Amino acid sequence: MGSLIGFELKKIVGNRSGMVACALMFVLLVGVAALNVATTGVRDYESGEYVQGLTAQRSLHQRAERHTGLLTDERVNADAQAYDHAIELWEQQSDLLEKGSWESAGDEAITHGVDFWRETAGVFTDDYYGELVNALDFTD
Repeated sequence: MGSLIGFELKKIVGNRSGMVACALMFVLLVGVAALNVATTGVRDYESGEYVQGLTAQRSLHQRAERHTGLLTDERVNADAQAYDHAIELWEQQSDLLEKGSWESAGDEAITHGVDFWRETAGVFTDDYYGELVNALDFTD
């Protein structure tokens, strides 16, 4: 297998058009990866501010770290209750309900304060809670 890979690499290196195509693909892959990081945007859970780029990547990583660990019955129950509480709080705000859904009104929830946003839109935008509720619904 190693000799086959070596043979194919020699073919690419010996052919100018093959080298140019590989270099171009490498540049495109690096560009797509850089744009992925640069265009990522999310609301930071701690401050409620909309952040982009590396700060957004860091915020997403911190969000994922908050949910690491063993899922116990107590933890799942507490997280499901947090999701239900977020729905109750959201439904109490008539100005947000008029917007149609939490996706369209999520940015306006920050006007009610960072704590309100954390308890409502912060929960809704976190994939962990959605996956947890879907798993609970599926397993009954």
